[in-house]
Amino acid sequence: MARPRVDNPVCSWGMPGSVVALAVLLAVGLSGVASAQDAQEPAPPAKQGPEFEVVDRITGDGLSVQGFFFPSTKGDNAVPVVLLHSWKGDGWKEYEGLAAYLQEQGYAVLVPNLRGHGQSTTYKATGAQLDPARMSNAEISKMVQQHGDMEAWRSFLVQKNDERALNLNKLCLVGSEMGASVAMHWALYDWRMFDMTARQRRPSVKALVLLSPQKNFRGLDIRDPLASPAVRSLSIMILVGRQDSKAYAQASQLDTALAKYHPGPPKGADKNELARWNEETKDLFFRSFDTSLQGSKLLGVRQLMVPEIIGRFIDLRLGSARWNKEFPWQQIKKP
Repeated sequence: MARPRVDNPVCSWGMPGSVVALAVLLAVGLSGVASAQDAQEPAPPAKQGPEFEVVDRITGDGLSVQGFFFPSTKGDNAVPVVLLHSWKGDGWKEYEGLAAYLQEQGYAVLVPNLRGHGQSTTYKATGAQLDPARMSNAEISKMVQQHGDMEAWRSFLVQKNDERALNLNKLCLVGSEMGASVAMHWALYDWRMFDMTARQRRPSVKALVLLSPQKNFRGLDIRDPLASPAVRSLSIMILVGRQDSKAYAQASQLDTALAKYHPGPPKGADKNELARWNEETKDLFFRSFDTSLQGSKLLGVRQLMVPEIIGRFIDLRLGSARWNKEFPWQQIKKP
């Protein structure tokens, strides 16, 4: 699929395909080790014509940012998923296939370009440009601060929530490398605002998918969100290629740090009991792959089935009907 034109706000509609058999993923399991050769067998191209909108927003500090929204047909039962790209990456290029796949499964998917990336580079009032190669750590931190990028995108999701096009109370963030740091820090901000506003602003983030998370990306230190009881107890999946020793070590250390805050399986559980526990209770998953690829590049190796693994995790922890009672749709802005 070619990159959409900025002046073409809505592209043609493609009918959803069939859901990938869940039995395949259950046989493989959501946790543990997977293997693949670095031959990088390419994923089949996304179906032509999924419905999406080109979305433009202005941040609180005046930056014009752009993203792509793939709507759901499930209305206010739809789980919103935000896909956050890597450093010097591009949301469309990195996530086109995953966004289309998740949309087919019924999710409402937002793919923003963070400041300094894609078309998110121009200050509206002055025309000043942001170059990611010259961005300071202070500028990067604006991605997750009040009046910054993620707050602008949240306002868009609030609008869609109140239109009953999705349920923002079940938000999942998927982040690749830098995007994983942004995801964790935005979750921290989201839950801090819950406390700072005397619990008047309802927190949205309920799950995180972290592709090759880093210990400290340009000042976004992972220890800050780990210090938050709310963030470290979210449903979390970590994915990494284990042939890169540094990336694997950082992902493993994060998993170890989180494990103490997540329940383990019952002692003495047999195979069937363990499988049932994985389905119903487990909320921290660590998956390593026999490849040197990292971040969103893991999506390009078809035999790894990373889109299906991500989709299955979201369905288990947010998408199934039982979560509609725990995370009900609520109007956010008063009419």
